[in-house]
Amino acid sequence: MLAIVGMLLSEIPVAFAFGLGALLFAVLTESNISFLMPHGFQTSSGFALLALPLFIMAGTLMGKGGITERLLNFINAFVGRTKGA
Repeated sequence: MLAIVGMLLSEIPVAFAFGLGALLFAVLTESNISFLMPHGFQTSSGFALLALPLFIMAGTLMGKGGITERLLNFINAFVGRTKGA
């Protein structure tokens, strides 16, 4: 974990930092490296992770379509005058 955090702090891209961290862990613990690719694919292809790109796409569509501005104006009409709004 310290290696990954160190690489992230030195501005190495996240995918490379995690990949090199996993390889470093496998080498230091002398475990079989052949399990890393199938395990990583099974972990990243989970149904719950499908929501992330869909939320990003929904936010982009809302931003381009102007829905976000209207939604913020609508909410501001209700709570805009209250303290802490």
